Amino acid sequence: MSELALHHDVEVGEVLEHSHADTSTGIWSGKIFMWLFLCQDALAFFGLFAAYLSVRIGAGEIWPAPGMTHPAAGIEPNPLNINLTAVNTFILICSSVTMVQSLKSITSGDKKNMTRWLIATAIGGAIFMGIQFTEYNKLIHHEGLKMPHSLFDATFFILTGFHGMHVLAGVVYLSALAIAANVGPYGKRKWDLVILVASVALAFGIRQAIITFFSLDTLLASIIGTLYGALLLSMFMGLKWLMKKSDLPRLVEVAGLYWHFVDLIWIILFTLVYLI
Repeated sequence: MSELALHHDVEVGEVLEHSHADTSTGIWSGKIFMWLFLCQDALAFFGLFAAYLSVRIGAGEIWPAPGMTHPAAGIEPNPLNINLTAVNTFILICSSVTMVQSLKSITSGDKKNMTRWLIATAIGGAIFMGIQFTEYNKLIHHEGLKMPHSLFDATFFILTGFHGMHVLAGVVYLSALAIAANVGPYGKRKWDLVILVASVALAFGIRQAIITFFSLDTLLASIIGTLYGALLLSMFMGLKWLMKKSDLPRLVEVAGLYWHFVDLIWIILFTLVYLI
């Protein structure tokens, strides 16, 4: 990899000129691995969707459809806030637009604007999670929804919770990429310490949020928080290492694949759970 591509101060033509395929397919191996990951992840989501539809169809008329009252289901009326979630969906869709702008910027050699758009995308994901946590808090502490209570509760929390874990992972991923892109593969060691401190803070923050919003066991909340803290640290170190072997536009493109996938899954989930 040339010094030009390594420092990413290149125009789009120069990026293409200095990039090379790592596999016989002509496609970068990182992109192939991301597609493979997304394919298996899609299978997991569609398996959950199929189970949800099976349970819902089997429940028949007692299933609490949006805007209707079903005392037999133990919920009167359906407690889901469709209007708030529609706004949340719009925010997530907008974050896909900012992700596209980020890739467009870096392929034009504009790392400064790429960073701004990446941060905007991560902020959009964080706002989405904040609104979802607020909804969870209302459903759990004011509406009395709990996973053991009914199949409606269980399927709702499993589907939205599993997707929420992906959004949170995406926010961590994009944040690590934005920082690593500006620190560079040979950045000062102080940034490693900064990310380590941020990882610990993230782990503690997620632990407290889970305990507050979900009333989960402290040990389980600590494990989940630690996993996300470790994800931030490993993502940052891994992306720094990858920038020694690849150019930044390809890394942003692969991150975009993940983010667009998460957005697409939410649109399907929102339609099935909230609208139908």
